Amino acid sequence: MRQAKSLYWTDGSPEASEDDIITAAAAMRRAEERLEDYLDHLCASLLGVVPFPERQQIRRETRSHLEMLIEEFTHEGLSPTEAAETAFLEYGSPFQIGQSLVEAWRPQTGVSNGALATEDAARAEARQRGRIGRFTGSAPLIAFVACGLAAVASQASLHYCLSGAPRDHWARYPYVLAIYLAAPVVSGLAVGFLVPARGVSATLKVSLFTLPQAVLSGVLLLPHREGLWFALLQLAYGLPTSLLAVCGGEAVARYHRLQRFWKKKGPSWTAQSGASAAH
Repeated sequence: MRQAKSLYWTDGSPEASEDDIITAAAAMRRAEERLEDYLDHLCASLLGVVPFPERQQIRRETRSHLEMLIEEFTHEGLSPTEAAETAFLEYGSPFQIGQSLVEAWRPQTGVSNGALATEDAARAEARQRGRIGRFTGSAPLIAFVACGLAAVASQASLHYCLSGAPRDHWARYPYVLAIYLAAPVVSGLAVGFLVPARGVSATLKVSLFTLPQAVLSGVLLLPHREGLWFALLQLAYGLPTSLLAVCGGEAVARYHRLQRFWKKKGPSWTAQSGASAAH
């Protein structure tokens, strides 16, 4: 950014007026603020998952790449603010990149954002996923176990309800229906809590295997009308409810990660921050 700054001030106008210098300085400040804002959004996803030294390393590597892009676009004649916005668009969504890094992070191995320093965001993310793919299997595995158990529970309960059980067993129907209604909620919350990022994507991928099997078993094992009802309930209730529960679990998990971050600061740090704000 410093090199781009000096180039912008002196390019084609060695004797710039004071107003031009002030305007250029304001543009550089806005570009720097946008850069910091971008880095904050990217690193926000890492909070509570990636330790501070690794977060700082990712931030430095990302800043270095973005500054090179901004300098390149400044050479092409764009203003610093326009160059920064163009660089951000080319680099990619900070939230998506942060989520990819969280998903790939493992305390034993770590993950670096260095691949993004030489390629555009999409290609770098794909290459990074290929290199560390063996460490990213936990999300689908957790989703498969949770959704699989929920599918077994819901299928067993609904089969019981729709299979014409004896009348003396009707008293058990509320409990059986409660199992069916609660199974996708519990599985979705479990995925949301245990998977640090992209739990919805993992659940959808697993559902491509579990949902057809559940629908097919219901259609084949139950009478015709009951089988159709079972298939409709699975599609209209089971999958949407599970995905909504995953979103809720992820939101609660993010909240708890942030709370753990503030608790680690301790009461003295909080009091000091309050005193500084008062001044």
